[in-house]
Amino acid sequence: MTLSGNRSWPNDFLVGARRGWYDLDGDGHDELIIGAGKGGKMAVFRGDGKGGFTPWEAEAWAAPATADLTTVLGWTEAGEARSLLAGLAGYEDPATAPAAVVQFNMAAGAPQRRALLPSGTAVELPCIGPLAIADIDGDGSLDFFVEDA
Repeated sequence: MTLSGNRSWPNDFLVGARRGWYDLDGDGHDELIIGAGKGGKMAVFRGDGKGGFTPWEAEAWAAPATADLTTVLGWTEAGEARSLLAGLAGYEDPATAPAAVVQFNMAAGAPQRRALLPSGTAVELPCIGPLAIADIDGDGSLDFFVEDA
């Protein structure tokens, strides 16, 4: 399956979707990660290194999104497994689908989903916007930025 010129994408890939590239499985080839709008499903496609992609089915991202995914972002902590971070907007229905950042961690070989924010923090954001990872203060450690949209 190639993605160029493909006009048959379901609507849940196009409305509210965010895209990212990251070598999630550590094989040296980037995967294509496509977020979804509320009710849609995130999609991950394994890159074959030759320009082709195959769908990567996993229980961790098979459930419909409870809110719009605002960012999908690759992340590898020092000495840790690769993971994917996704922001959940939470503005449409904050009572039942609050803003959050979720992590899809590859430590067990298969993606495992867990909440990063607001779980276990004093942070309460009404809406998660863009996410970024960079060494902002130049200390050699990556800093995680979450924008309140």
